[in-house]
Amino acid sequence: MKAVVNYQSGAGVVKVCDVPAPTELRPKDILIQVKAAGVCGSDLHMYHDIKSLAKVWVLQIS
Repeated sequence: MKAVVNYQSGAGVVKVCDVPAPTELRPKDILIQVKAAGVCGSDLHMYHDIKSLAKVWVLQIS
C-alpha cells in the first residue's frame, strides 16, 4: 500500500512510499479502501513541522 512517510524531523521532509499492508488486526480494527482523500490543516502543520505529533510518522493512503 502507499503511505506518506515523514522520515526525519524538519519541514517538508516527506515522501510517498510503498509499505506492507497490515497483516494482524486487533479485534476492533478495520481495513477500509480509500477512493479519495483531502488534506486537513493539521496535516499541513505536520508537513511544515509547526506541530509535530511524533518525530517520524506514517500516513497510509492506499
